Amino acid sequence: MKRTLVTLWVTFGLLAAQAAQAADVTLALRYRGETRQFENLTSRASSACARVAALCDKPLQGLVQLEASFEKQVDGEQADGFHFARPSQPGILYLTREGSAEQARVEIEITHIGGVVTRMGDGPSLPLQPGLQSSGCQAVLNAGAGHPLLWAVPANGCRVGLPPGDVGRYRVRNLLLGYRLKMPNPASLAAGRYRGRIQYSLGPDRDIGLGSNRTVTALDTDSVAFHVELEVLHDLDVRFGADAQRVVLEPRPGWERYAGRHGLPGKLEKDIPFTLTSSGPFKVWATCSSSANVGCPLQAANGDRTPLYLAVSLSGALHRGSAVNRRTLSLGGEQHALAFDLPADGPGLCRGLLHFHVLPQGMSGAERMKPGQVYTGAVTVVFDASL
Repeated sequence: MKRTLVTLWVTFGLLAAQAAQAADVTLALRYRGETRQFENLTSRASSACARVAALCDKPLQGLVQLEASFEKQVDGEQADGFHFARPSQPGILYLTREGSAEQARVEIEITHIGGVVTRMGDGPSLPLQPGLQSSGCQAVLNAGAGHPLLWAVPANGCRVGLPPGDVGRYRVRNLLLGYRLKMPNPASLAAGRYRGRIQYSLGPDRDIGLGSNRTVTALDTDSVAFHVELEVLHDLDVRFGADAQRVVLEPRPGWERYAGRHGLPGKLEKDIPFTLTSSGPFKVWATCSSSANVGCPLQAANGDRTPLYLAVSLSGALHRGSAVNRRTLSLGGEQHALAFDLPADGPGLCRGLLHFHVLPQGMSGAERMKPGQVYTGAVTVVFDASL
């Protein structure tokens, strides 16, 4: 049984700017084929996650804390208030698999914005002010001084303000961002490591908006770059019957029709059934005990040889988009492997047959089998989820 693992890393990269830098955060996820589940290995925003576990206990969503801060002017006479904005549509990035041109499409959505808000000077406290006004922002964390605040931000943005007449100046540090990921169907991904990148601007009137230039000052972070690394480990389980290791080739429907008759059957064959379950794409190849360059010869005691042929049928799997029915399987090793995909509706139980046969009459006189001789050989068939 072969298993293949899936780990996802998303990094908010550090870029130099004139007066500010970019934040740098890593998201790490793992997909395990044996459980059919993603695991989130990211170092979470521990203080906030401890208080809103529902945002952090699912593998494809969470909170990250940026070492970012800014100052904010809020007054009840201006529409700006504590304004937050996020991209209205999910960001799309393409991850490229190492060693190949294969790509996987990932969507990321910013869902929450917050941070530790402290009052500067003698202005009103936020958000404990009894008259606090809100326009579309849903408070998820509503804490006191020194503790993080967090708002769920709709696609069209929102504002948290003060009652008319109140004026306050605040410092926001340890900026919090909530995120949600949409991953491709793991059954469509080959095992391996994928990498990609997406970047958002951060600040007044930017992709991730914090208000206007009139009200936002001392911002020390101006962009967020997500570097994504995805590692995939699939699970592959193949089961044969107890007698599958010994393959006896016979004519159909049997030897009885040839009793007392001269001549050789046109074909000797045997089908070996098996079942296969896989959480993603896989490949199959075969090797022969013989070092011969042509075919895979079975050998008799007198030194005569005849080629062995092998094919595979596999329900529930696809090869280059087509059903797998008696697909010829080379016995030349991994370099001649066949790659199989699963249908879009995901993994399931595949039933298969390995079709072995020889041609007793041969394709040439040297390959013709001689009556009374026993021809033997050994074949190894490999099923591999590590594409």
